[in-house]
Amino acid sequence: MARYQIETAKGPIIVEGPAGLSGPEVIDIYNNRVDTATARRTLEFENAQRGQFEAQADAAETVARSQRRGVSDYLGEVPKGVIGGAANLLEQGSLGLATLLPESAELVVRGGVQAVGGAVQDYLAPDFNLENSVPRKFSEAVGSFAGIVGTSLVNPFAGAGLAVSAGVGEASERARAAGATQEERNLAALQGIIPGALELIPAGRLVKGIKQVFKGDANPVELITNRILRATREGGFEAGQEVASSIAQNMIEQGYNPEQGTFEGSGEAAGYGFGVGALAQSLLDLATPRTRGGAGGTDVADAGPQGELFPGEDLGQAPQRQETSPDQAEMFPTEDLGQAPEGPDPRQGDLFAAPERRQVL
Repeated sequence: MARYQIETAKGPIIVEGPAGLSGPEVIDIYNNRVDTATARRTLEFENAQRGQFEAQADAAETVARSQRRGVSDYLGEVPKGVIGGAANLLEQGSLGLATLLPESAELVVRGGVQAVGGAVQDYLAPDFNLENSVPRKFSEAVGSFAGIVGTSLVNPFAGAGLAVSAGVGEASERARAAGATQEERNLAALQGIIPGALELIPAGRLVKGIKQVFKGDANPVELITNRILRATREGGFEAGQEVASSIAQNMIEQGYNPEQGTFEGSGEAAGYGFGVGALAQSLLDLATPRTRGGAGGTDVADAGPQGELFPGEDLGQAPQRQETSPDQAEMFPTEDLGQAPEGPDPRQGDLFAAPERRQVL
């Protein structure tokens, strides 16, 4: 290797290189080495800064997770969870509709939907130690259920489309996350119609109840008892639907992921589903008083057959209605009975008027 000397602002620099190089070639070697050294030092500095930032973030997260959460913290997750659940439903529905597009177009639409949905979910992200809390999970389930019910109240067909497309979107995204082929994703998306349609069963029942009109009063004890029974019944319907949807999605995934358990996650889904169904029915009962004999049920228990008002009295026989014969003739066919008066005769007195009293002189 030959040694060359070049002059710089900091003084002479020795550069090693092949023999016989010209001056510009030696300068190029020097500049390349300077650029390489600068890039290496910049990378080392960035890595050091990143490591310091991550260490500070980890320390802050450790402090945050060590703090004991209070009731207000759990309650604060409820509105965020409800909105987050409804937003996730819309995102899944949009992704389900995107599966109808060709693969290239679907990827573009999918990227836009996930960008918007991700921004919303980041804004509504749960606080530390509350990610898997019951209030957070339950409120997310309420938001998802309320999204289908609210849309169905505005337009039943839109509500059905949202539920089905959300089932399709979830099935498609699970297949994509598992690395399934395009054919497997298409089949999973098609099969996702089934769990999506199952969402309509409890939602449809609640929508029907909301639209009913109720009148009348009820016995307080019977009212409370019947409302508890109705809440339990609707909770059972919602729990059964959530279990069926969870199992259906798991069975769809088994088509491209044999290790997926059939009942995985169904227990948790049943628990939150029962709570959502019971809560929805309870809110409906509070907002719409039940009626005696209404179409949606009654708060008053059946009192049995009606008894006699006067059980010991002989009230005779009820009169039988006599139907007029079409061949009935006039009672006085040949007599001129005159014309019925058009109004009272002014000379006619009042039959029930008080008699005049005459003063005796």
